[in-house]
Amino acid sequence: MDTLVLIPHIEVQRRVEDYREGLFREGFLGAHSLPVCAPIALLSRPFSGEELKALAENIREQSLGSEGKIIGGDTVKGELGEVEGTHLKLLGPALNLNFDDRALPAPGKILSIINRPCICASVIREEPNLDSLKPLRLSFRAAFVANLKLRALDETGYSFSWTIGKGAWLRKYS
Repeated sequence: MDTLVLIPHIEVQRRVEDYREGLFREGFLGAHSLPVCAPIALLSRPFSGEELKALAENIREQSLGSEGKIIGGDTVKGELGEVEGTHLKLLGPALNLNFDDRALPAPGKILSIINRPCICASVIREEPNLDSLKPLRLSFRAAFVANLKLRALDETGYSFSWTIGKGAWLRKYS
């Protein structure tokens, strides 16, 4: 499955990895199933370099209301969709971004949009008690968008292989 994702800067990725360790210790088996990213849309085929650049510019424009920062807040459940027969649900900090048909270039390539993306801290199979989870507060300006090729490795719903394509960085905030 081709997925369009936002990938935060490496410093933010490290914080998410630490958060994932805590989730794994609490019994979230899918805490390391996917790369640190926020899925934006499922695609019929990957975005081109120019389409990724246009999306990166759109995200930067959305972030201007928060001084160029993308902010992660409350822990939410998100839906990714079907990956080779496995319905994927995610858990992670919600981002202050919103997407619809107008926000994404190449509408002919989009199968479904994740309107309110979250950083994937864990793949989940059961409904967690969100009140018991400490939220991971994030704030970052540096990020890039890329195509993610995702493939299930088994029937558990926790094991995947992935390839991240070349991305487009969000322009520097000024």
